[in-house]
Amino acid sequence: MASLSKTNLTVLVVIAVVAVLHSVFSYQYYTFTSAKISDIALREIKTNAQIQVHDLSQILSNKFESINNLLQTLADSPAIHNNEYNRAFSVIDSRQQYSKNLSDFFMWLDKNGKMNWLSNINQSAYQKYKGTDLSYRPYFTEPRDSHMAYYSSLIESNDKIPRS
Repeated sequence: MASLSKTNLTVLVVIAVVAVLHSVFSYQYYTFTSAKISDIALREIKTNAQIQVHDLSQILSNKFESINNLLQTLADSPAIHNNEYNRAFSVIDSRQQYSKNLSDFFMWLDKNGKMNWLSNINQSAYQKYKGTDLSYRPYFTEPRDSHMAYYSSLIESNDKIPRS
């Protein structure tokens, strides 16, 4: 009977050891699998983010191209070249309305950098800023010197409202 109980004890120890080893291997497998799933999910998130950033940059690029084309039509407008203010204001306003989701306003500066007109603004504010000398601003000097479109980051405007 003592030998039977020794056998039972040995079997129990073997079962316990196998159970412990099985638990350790199961835990290792779970940890490994979990890490792999996390890596795959992280790669998917990064890939999706990169795709979305690319798509958004293309959309923004197209919008800037659209505004660039609008500004080119303004620059070529006979009404502006001939200082036909009423017609020019109408042309500028229509272009600004088309691009209002990306632009606060359009500003018409004369060849010396003084403000002729400002779209999408109330009359009292316009009277306050009409004739303001902006010839020192990069948005005037860069296009004047390079004959190219100029896009700025954030600028401090005369009314102290940061704009881009």
